[in-house]
Amino acid sequence: APVLEAGLRGRRDLENGRNLFAATGCILCHNFRGDGGLAGPDLSSAGGRYSAVDLLDNIVYPSKVINEQYSLSIYTKKDGSQVVGRLVNMSQDVLRVATNPMDPGGSEVRFSTKEVASVATSAVSFMPEGLLNTLTESDVLDLLAYLIQPAGE
Repeated sequence: APVLEAGLRGRRDLENGRNLFAATGCILCHNFRGDGGLAGPDLSSAGGRYSAVDLLDNIVYPSKVINEQYSLSIYTKKDGSQVVGRLVNMSQDVLRVATNPMDPGGSEVRFSTKEVASVATSAVSFMPEGLLNTLTESDVLDLLAYLIQPAGE
């Protein structure tokens, strides 16, 4: 934490942070001030909700705390097979589950509630671990500075 806070006190390259937001794939799932996807939480106000340490912790350990709005469910069927995804719709006794949150319509699986033996919440986030593994310390600081910058900058 002290190294992170000290690194963020100096002037950071926000343009590099913006480019890294795209290069690391964050932009595919997360929206930041109008740019990006919707499969994960909107990060536009991340700087107001999280400290830099907490934000980094969420990135490094994405399964540590999973927002229930973005969690995946594990549907175990009576035949022993499983469907993992996000419930898109339930009509009468038919469940429609998106197995790829980045492509809900294209990954939709339909099955009857009568086929389901159990439903559990996945302890594993759809967000992969290791997104920062190829970045330098300076790059990580630029990315975090970009995400926590006050609105309007």
